[in-house]
Amino acid sequence: MSSFLPLEEEFELLEELIVILSPFDEATQFLSGSKYPTLGFMTPMLEELARRLKYFTGHNEEAIFVRDTILDNLIERWGDPSEIGMCCSFLDPRFKQLNFCTRDLYHSTIQIMRRQFDKLNSTQTTNDDTTPANNNNTISNQSKKSKMSAFFSHLRTENTNTMPDEFDRYCELPEISLDEEPCPLV
Repeated sequence: MSSFLPLEEEFELLEELIVILSPFDEATQFLSGSKYPTLGFMTPMLEELARRLKYFTGHNEEAIFVRDTILDNLIERWGDPSEIGMCCSFLDPRFKQLNFCTRDLYHSTIQIMRRQFDKLNSTQTTNDDTTPANNNNTISNQSKKSKMSAFFSHLRTENTNTMPDEFDRYCELPEISLDEEPCPLV
């Protein structure tokens, strides 16, 4: 009967494999239990899985091989975070500070989102130009300001003295806690 029991070294391997694989089980449960869009969650989740694998400090050679294989596969399949994934994470109020990425990637994502916001705002203002004829002068001035702002958007700094717009106000809002139940996005 004892021939069927795992050896001590096999128990150690199993314990280390549990440490390696448990985060994947948790991530799967988070995703499968979601009742709201999860693309904003994907990038931070993948980064956290990679981080945990990188810092795994096991001693069993087989467990280390498994860890290295999974990490290599994760990097090969997902690599650097995609622009869309980063933007979706920024728009998810639980991850909007993008604390899971480098500051350069954070600033790049903010610039992309700012350009998209300005472009959308400029398009909205341009579409508004067709509204009431008696406000043409005011609307035309607003359109010029939005287009000029969009044209020079790359010159924006974080310390501008302009009135905050919707984008700035969103950036200033605090992140929503990950502990909040139920999720406020539902």
